[in-house]
Amino acid sequence: MSELDKEFLLKLATLCEEYDASFCYTTDDDGIHISVDGGREVFVGFLIDAPRELRDAT
Repeated sequence: MSELDKEFLLKLATLCEEYDASFCYTTDDDGIHISVDGGREVFVGFLIDAPRELRDAT
């Protein structure tokens, strides 16, 4: 694993802690589900273009 990979995962872990976030998928084949604040779903999608999709969800 490269240093950039490690840095990314550590930053993502920090965001997950800060927002009590989790990621999951369902058998509905509708993509990745992102929840915050202990379970409030804020995003569902495939994250093929993650930055754009996440920004468009706001």
